Amino acid sequence: MLAEAVTGDMRVELVLAMLRARQLWGGETAVPGLRESLGLSEAGDESRTRVDEVERIAHGLLADLEAAEWQTDAVERVIEDNAAYLPEDARRDELRSLLVFACTEIIPRLARTEREIDQILRALRGGFIEAGPSGSPMRGLVNVLPTGRNFFILSTRSRCRRVWRGRPASCWRIPWSPATRRSTASIPSQWACPCGARRRCAPPGMTLPRCLPCWGAAGVG
Repeated sequence: MLAEAVTGDMRVELVLAMLRARQLWGGETAVPGLRESLGLSEAGDESRTRVDEVERIAHGLLADLEAAEWQTDAVERVIEDNAAYLPEDARRDELRSLLVFACTEIIPRLARTEREIDQILRALRGGFIEAGPSGSPMRGLVNVLPTGRNFFILSTRSRCRRVWRGRPASCWRIPWSPATRRSTASIPSQWACPCGARRRCAPPGMTLPRCLPCWGAAGVG
């Protein structure tokens, strides 16, 4: 519910769901997912029994941290208390970093959900609401928390200097996509960029600026 504090078993389940994915922090893959730290392959080649067992161990680790009130100095003790249950291929250094990350980054951000109603009332009064990125914390984007902020996103359709600086980077990802990496080990020297627009979908003046950086054009002024 809105502005409801997340505690107890609900907080354990929520953090467990967030930590399944790799944590993208500072624009990089800073820490792996919890199940990956416990030795589980994310390639989809693990048995259901193995996945359930690793999930049970992960839940136990977070439940122990909940009991320890998510104190960072309890991380090492929690790992040692569960050492008998950890898989042989568990990566303890990564596991330790991830649990500390949960204590120092995720839990404090979840604790700020109580301000949601205050933020809504402030917005209705015309007050300032700080901006925050959009996304899903369940996909490793913990920086979208805390809630109660204005979402922002950089659209390549906008006509501004900042977008022009960002367009070359977004265009560079097109020929060097995951599909390309699977089929070739080198960056393609030539590739096609079809450019067209339907009047009801997007006017040419909106589509063309998105294609120009692909052709080496840059904004001026």
